[in-house]
Amino acid sequence: MLHLASRPGGGAPTHRVDVLGTRRLALAAGHAGVAHLLYVSIVGVDRVPIPYYRQKLAAEQVVAAGPVPWTVLRATQFPVFLDRLLRAASRLGPVLGDPAVLAQPVDQHEVAARLAELLATGPLTGVQEYGGPQVLRFDDAVRAWRVARGSRRPLLPVRLPGRLGRELRAGGLTTSAVPTGRRTWADHLADTYGRPDRR
Repeated sequence: MLHLASRPGGGAPTHRVDVLGTRRLALAAGHAGVAHLLYVSIVGVDRVPIPYYRQKLAAEQVVAAGPVPWTVLRATQFPVFLDRLLRAASRLGPVLGDPAVLAQPVDQHEVAARLAELLATGPLTGVQEYGGPQVLRFDDAVRAWRVARGSRRPLLPVRLPGRLGRELRAGGLTTSAVPTGRRTWADHLADTYGRPDRR
């Protein structure tokens, strides 16, 4: 059984869906004789202090303590998410962000293929991580994004404070796990906006 349900955000609504909902699902799966529960999570839930990540980590713990043999796959961020983030960060003109934050975009279709492999393999009773082929600094990702979109919007550096900033700059959203995906941020940009040399 593949568990994909989630409510991004934080607080009580996320807790009801991600933690309590996962507990109900795990118990129901146990009563139904399900042989494998595969839960999809996010690289960094155990390191990056984001409220939503705390709920995802709690849901992982529910799966691990439940009655069904299990696997957790933590994936890095999808390129479409990074793309949306950059659009939101540039609403006022310049692209706002911490240049030294590290990201490792992984193609969502490759994550789906990895999930299919894990379902076929059977329960591992552990956590696996899966990331994209490249770790990028935020400023490099912005540079490539601007070129792909033909944009001249500058990056306005805004250093993230506190533990959150430290973890993101230290690679809290990245993983050294292998195997990795193959499709790069540049591949996503070319598919989405076309190659600059062909415009």
